[in-house]
Amino acid sequence: MTTDLSMLSRNDLSAKNPLSTEELMAITGQEVKRSFLPRLSINRQSENEEGVTLPMGSYTFYHDATGTSVYAKEVSFRPFLNRYQYMAYDPEERKYTSRSIVFQNWDQDAIDSTGTLRCGKVNARNIDTLSAKDAAKQRDIKCYRMLYGVVSATVENPSTGESSSIENYPILWRATGTSWGVIGDAQKLITQRKQPLMSYPWILTTERAKAGGNIFYKPVIRPDFSEVIALTDVDYETLVVFGEMLKEENAVIEDEYTEAKKKLRNPQDDALEAMISDVEDDTISELIN
Repeated sequence: MTTDLSMLSRNDLSAKNPLSTEELMAITGQEVKRSFLPRLSINRQSENEEGVTLPMGSYTFYHDATGTSVYAKEVSFRPFLNRYQYMAYDPEERKYTSRSIVFQNWDQDAIDSTGTLRCGKVNARNIDTLSAKDAAKQRDIKCYRMLYGVVSATVENPSTGESSSIENYPILWRATGTSWGVIGDAQKLITQRKQPLMSYPWILTTERAKAGGNIFYKPVIRPDFSEVIALTDVDYETLVVFGEMLKEENAVIEDEYTEAKKKLRNPQDDALEAMISDVEDDTISELIN
């Protein structure tokens, strides 16, 4: 929803259609700070908006010290946490319209920002029960691996041609598709050694692939098992920061879930609950008397 008060109607601002705390703070002019973690991804663009040539198939991420995106053919990525998150994408609006909490275990209820579970993703065995239109929408709802870690690399700024070294830069690698299994295989190798995930850095490169007429790049992961990295005080602090960021994001989504459930709620549900409450009160009264 817009935070421009002049763009809001009487229906937007009412007790029947309540805004979240974050939306109200934004409208009143209070600064709402959100933690930001740069994303590690594989570049698939041949040039940027200024027409500068970009290295396709390279890893890229935003570097706050330089205020721009940087690129590297090879990076060292040290994962700290592996989590999951569902997200729904609207190709017409070209934006994500729903996201679930970031969760750790598959038995957790992945509540989402629109008041449902898993952003509406259904099990594959239930796809046949959907209409053709709803089944098509399922392709735009994906579960992502959320890898929180630090990256080190010699990076290049294509706009200036300058290179620099970056060490232990906190980052988020959000992966799906062909990346999912590759990452899972790397994790299994570490688990087999009975070591925590952050004990070994991963050397990341990419491999060019083709499916039909589409050319894409998939990650290649080589865990560096030359030595076990001992955890330092900085590592523990990094874990704490990642944990706080997860807690903050999930708190926002949980609030959005609660607000969305209120809007989705059928008025008849309130009447039914009131009736049940009256029956329970009468029953308790009878038991007491």
